[in-house]
Amino acid sequence: MKLEVLQSAFMKALIAPQAVRGAHGDDRFEEGFAIYRHAYRARLAGALRETYEQVWTWIGDDRFDAAIAAHTRDCPPSGWTLDDFGHGFAETLARAYPDDPETAELAWLEWELQRAFIAPDVSALNHEDFAHRTTAFDDHRWQELRLAFTPSLRTRAIRTNVVHVWNCLKRHEAPHEPITLAAPKTLAVWRKQFQSQFRLLEDAEGAALAQMQEGACFGEVCVMLEQGLGEEGAAPAAGAYLAAWIAEGLITDLR
Repeated sequence: MKLEVLQSAFMKALIAPQAVRGAHGDDRFEEGFAIYRHAYRARLAGALRETYEQVWTWIGDDRFDAAIAAHTRDCPPSGWTLDDFGHGFAETLARAYPDDPETAELAWLEWELQRAFIAPDVSALNHEDFAHRTTAFDDHRWQELRLAFTPSLRTRAIRTNVVHVWNCLKRHEAPHEPITLAAPKTLAVWRKQFQSQFRLLEDAEGAALAQMQEGACFGEVCVMLEQGLGEEGAAPAAGAYLAAWIAEGLITDLR
């Protein structure tokens, strides 16, 4: 038997939902493999429980164990560290529990908070830096301004009140607000210095941030804001968003 075939069969047996007995024909091997398989799967389960503590609390042991089994089957670890095994668990939960979208969104938030913590270190612009860099800007230069954002920044459109769920879980309380949002919003996650952060953005700010992350210039964002806020409301809103992004350490450079 070729090594590649043997390795593939070994991996399939490890991640199979149920243990396979008798395939090898050697009782001693079967007993040893069963012990190894149990230890392997227990370590994977432990890694996900450590990574997704709030999700585990939210959905309970049985549903979480079922999600672990599905994730192990569909997304077996392929990297050198178990820290990466949690990648894609939010998608696993979305498939497993389509009627409970807050579960997948909670998993996304928990995963991104941890990934933000280990994102590359960069220096963010403070208000003095920003003022100094833009002091000589004319109208044209403001229109053409583009921003570089911290690599830890991640955003996602959400449909549920997952921020409220997260905060209640942290306080060991039951949620007391509706789980479903009246309209989708944008959830942003990033790291400021040594602390991972998250914030729910209103529609206009979420759209503005998404555009600038994609490389839009400040003038294009202002035009977009005018369509929703009117000409008089667009400029103050754009200024307020910039001030908030600077204060939160999101902006690393001007382009």
